[in-house]
This record gives sequence, C-alpha cells and structure tokens, in this order.
Amino acid sequence: MATVLSESHDAPPGLPGRLDHFVAGAWTPSADGATFGVTDPVTNRTYAEAAAGGAADVDRAVAAAHRAFTDGPWPGLAARERARVLTRSSAAASASPSWRPLTPACR
Repeated sequence: MATVLSESHDAPPGLPGRLDHFVAGAWTPSADGATFGVTDPVTNRTYAEAAAGGAADVDRAVAAAHRAFTDGPWPGLAARERARVLTRSSAAASASPSWRPLTPACR
C-alpha cells in the first residue's frame, strides 16, 4: 500500500486519505480489499488510496440500487416530486466549488 499523504500540499483540500465505495448508504471497501494510489499528476506523489472496484462490487452496487428503486420511496413519488428532488440535487451539486460540467453543452 502506498503512503497516504492526504495532509500534504499535494492533496486537494478536505479530501480524506482513503476513498471507499458508497453503496447502500454506507462507505465500504472493495469486496477483495484491493486499492490503488491516487497521485498528483504534477508531482506523481500518492496522496490518497481509493477502493478498486471489481465485479463483486459492481454486483453489490447494482443490487443496492435496484432495492432502493423498488423498495424505497422513489417509485411511489409523483413525477412532480421526483423532479423537485432532482432539481435540488442538481442545484446542490452545481453550487459546490468543486463542480465542473462534464461536457461543453452543460456549461
């Protein structure tokens, strides 16, 4: 495992030294424990470790998403309420200082 330097000048502010998967409302490591180093592209120094997802992690995330959709409140919400949730989520994301549009069309 690489040395975690999240407190160094190489790490973006507020980034934890370990980045796990967020599945079913909880942070969790990879099923097989695999990780990879996140490096600064300029210095090539590792400043965090990230969980390396594999097939078991994808299966777990897809199953959790399916349960959330079928058993959670989302399928019972009216279309107008779903739109409100998505609009609030979009506004919160775009208000974040780290938000960047994925494509020029989104700018």
